[in-house]
Amino acid sequence: MKILRHILVLPVIFFAVLSADGESVTSWIRKKVENLAAQPTLNDSIKLFCLPTLQKQYQEHFYTPFWSSDVRIDELMSLIRHCDVDGLQPTDYHLKILDSLARKAGNENAATRDILLTDAFILLSSHLLNGKIDPQTITPRWNISPVDDRIIRFLIELPYVRVGDFYRSIIPQSHLYEGLRYQLKKYREIDKQGGWETIPSGKILKPGNDDSRISLVRKRLLSTGEYDGPEPEQPDFYDDQLSEAVILFQRNHGLEALGTIGPQTLAEMNTPASERIRQIEVNMERIRWLPESFPDYYILINIPDYMLFVYDHHIPVGEHKVIVGRTYRKTPIFHSTLQYLVFNPTWTIPPNILKYDILPEAQKDSGYLAERNIQVFESNGTKLKPEKVNFASADASGYTYRQLPGDQNALGVVKFVFPNPYNVFLHDTPSKRLFNRVRRTFSSGCIRVERPIELAQYLLMEQPEWTSRKIDKTIESRKTQVVRFNRKPEVFLVYLTAWENDDGQLQFRDDIYSRDEPIYKELKSSPDESN
Repeated sequence: MKILRHILVLPVIFFAVLSADGESVTSWIRKKVENLAAQPTLNDSIKLFCLPTLQKQYQEHFYTPFWSSDVRIDELMSLIRHCDVDGLQPTDYHLKILDSLARKAGNENAATRDILLTDAFILLSSHLLNGKIDPQTITPRWNISPVDDRIIRFLIELPYVRVGDFYRSIIPQSHLYEGLRYQLKKYREIDKQGGWETIPSGKILKPGNDDSRISLVRKRLLSTGEYDGPEPEQPDFYDDQLSEAVILFQRNHGLEALGTIGPQTLAEMNTPASERIRQIEVNMERIRWLPESFPDYYILINIPDYMLFVYDHHIPVGEHKVIVGRTYRKTPIFHSTLQYLVFNPTWTIPPNILKYDILPEAQKDSGYLAERNIQVFESNGTKLKPEKVNFASADASGYTYRQLPGDQNALGVVKFVFPNPYNVFLHDTPSKRLFNRVRRTFSSGCIRVERPIELAQYLLMEQPEWTSRKIDKTIESRKTQVVRFNRKPEVFLVYLTAWENDDGQLQFRDDIYSRDEPIYKELKSSPDESN
């Protein structure tokens, strides 16, 4: 059927191309595309971004125009004009010169316009599919090569596929992306209307207080939807309904949700709508970096949220607080697959922790290692007595330091291993109290997980020999045991500072590693174009 449709449409294209006066549009396209081999700019001045693909596709299709239909041109131009709904900039996609060419007659201008429409389409499609910014280098993708096969297939089938349908098929399909698109529109409307009034600082506000700032708090929460009640008879009184709205706001911003309004809550309330828009746009870009669809079974760890979620058949089946890397020992972002766990793990101390944490303490206290059940080995495996080691010597940093299983072991009673180049894994911790903190950046890069035995029980659920009783007895033995998973979840470490949760509540988190601003700067950058 597709072949038949191609045959039926060819006479229309042939007529449209050759019925124009003078040199045909096809001839002009051939000249211009062939000239690109010697001079990689169109008309000697207009930069193209998808040059290899563009040349190849025009050659393979005998230089016939891809954009011979006014309907398809209008659809693409509309998509370019409104790509800001995805946090992108219309001016990045030849918008100005395409608008000027629309007002010019002649086959040469038609050829230039067709080439620019093709280049804009490939660039915009690639940005929607993979992001405008390369997450590895945090630089914009202006030279697009290679190109996703779906883009090429669309160009080939362009006469009978609507641009809007293609666009809807390539934008991220996750609820995370759709939620942020909705919230971006909402916050832009708020910003257009002037945003919200700044709430002055002052004493901590608590339910039951009378304060002139209370009416401002109510208006602030009304604008973003946390408060949806009527204007009370006493607008300056902090009533129960407002308290519930404040608690919701605090939860939505990763704050301690007590209902009291102190400096941190005020700072979040006073963050301008324009800054929240920037945050939303940055995180839409991050979502474009993620896989188009997640597997049935996976673990998602959002670093700024300090949370781990287990999904089975796309349904959330468990959530755990986590502790992530300090700001100077950042937990990396990557994707892997969970392979096995280790009960009663030993801990071989990494070089950085050894250098900055362990050796300085051992120099001050000769009993430091013994108290923590840490053994010292030479490179040949010979065990050394800690009291005989000169920890201030250069030799000390060359030894292997291994902490045995036990109550003080830094990895706790279980660790979860997924191969990665950063030597990052999930593990238990003896420092349980730290999970009560709101900001949980205390690790050296690995991820400490709350209730790890519960997580292990779920992950081993389809291995019936590993009953709760057997897990408990294994831990009590203090013997190290490796258990490989029969069913292995994929693991995604992500960095989202804005997203919409399952309840439709927009979530904001602190940019703990200062990663938002560089992305926003590049997201709003434009190529050097002379058009």
